[in-house]
Amino acid sequence: MIDPGNVQTIARKELRDALRNRWFALYTLAFGGLALTLSALSHPGGGLADLAGYGRTAASLVNLVLLFVPLIGLTLGAANLAGERETGALDYLLTQPVTRPEVLLGKYAGLAMALLASLGLGFGLAGVFLALRGQGGDPGGYILTVLIAWLLGLAMLSLGLLLSIVARRTSAALVGSLFLWLALVFLGDLGIMGAAIITRLPIEQVLLLASFNPLQLFKMAAILTIQANLEVLGPAGLYATDRFGSALLPLLVGGLLIWVLVPLASALILFARQGSSRREQESRIMKVKVFLLSVALLVAAGCAQVAAEVQPASDVAIDLTVEPSPPAAGEATLIVTVTDAAGRPVDGATVHVHGNMDHAGMEPVDSETTTSEAGVYRVPFNWTMGGGWILDVTVSLPDNRGTATQRFELFVEAVSHDSILRGTTGDVATEDESTGASVAAHGADH
Repeated sequence: MIDPGNVQTIARKELRDALRNRWFALYTLAFGGLALTLSALSHPGGGLADLAGYGRTAASLVNLVLLFVPLIGLTLGAANLAGERETGALDYLLTQPVTRPEVLLGKYAGLAMALLASLGLGFGLAGVFLALRGQGGDPGGYILTVLIAWLLGLAMLSLGLLLSIVARRTSAALVGSLFLWLALVFLGDLGIMGAAIITRLPIEQVLLLASFNPLQLFKMAAILTIQANLEVLGPAGLYATDRFGSALLPLLVGGLLIWVLVPLASALILFARQGSSRREQESRIMKVKVFLLSVALLVAAGCAQVAAEVQPASDVAIDLTVEPSPPAAGEATLIVTVTDAAGRPVDGATVHVHGNMDHAGMEPVDSETTTSEAGVYRVPFNWTMGGGWILDVTVSLPDNRGTATQRFELFVEAVSHDSILRGTTGDVATEDESTGASVAAHGADH
């Protein structure tokens, strides 16, 4: 049984030690100073002018949190048990009437409170600064962003403690935490972008890869607390919003909780078993390393399989014609022609069109069809008003062979008269009104 009194006592000691730690104090002061600076720079004249004061500042702090919070959590956890093991403080603590799970949970609780204090200082300084300037607005989303950032810090703390248990030396644990930080912060984003570009991953697969990174989960959840959708993240963000709707934020928070609990549970199991003989400890650590290596190989094999599965989608050509032509506000039909690399028509696919105006403030329009004849799909569509439109045409191939997406830009007149329909490359093509206006499908695939 775990004694809550022992856990509380150890947590208080860890909190005091963390607040006295010079590196932790340096991280906290740097985070607080940068947060205060960003709140001062997030004025209404910037690019976030459509958000309230707290919303603008929270949006500015998202990237700051992505850099600082993982670094603080990982290094704080990694240096803890490994450092006390080298100094002998851990052995002395374990001679007291406490169990190993009580020690680990107490340390985790104390470090978690220290992380919350660090985040509270940074976000709190920015919030007080905004309140004094009378630019606060609704603080609900701002507070929720702080809590989600704390969840990210707890996930990193769990990973750091797990590294601290597996590593034999403090230096090894810290080096491992820094490499993990670099992998999550930089290689995670670059890896997803590279995989999406090279293998032409469909949008849903890009979103799936992003969900394996706790930093990406935090970024999407934080943006959702500031605004109602993930439009700023591009097609993947729009797909996530359309696919999951109001359930998206709980799903993202649930993903962060998994990153908190799974490494913490693994750390508890390993730390509890470290009271056995040294040979047994080395055997178990080796098993953990083999397990992690196997998981990495499986993930790599899965990514390779996904790439192999979706590769045929890169050979699909998408052409677009509009009826009536020239396009004008009101009901219309989008004629989407899908062909393979040999020019043969592709039937049996699902064609989805996501339309949005090229300026903010208008609701997007979505429509799709599965009916085709000789590779030609007729998609009903409604131009809600005249102006510049951006259409993302997504073709989901039959037999799960992948997804191809093509973007088209066009201008819709408020009233019917001659107009120009052009693709993303700037190619311009007009035809007779009876045949419609066609767009060359050689724009930017994504």
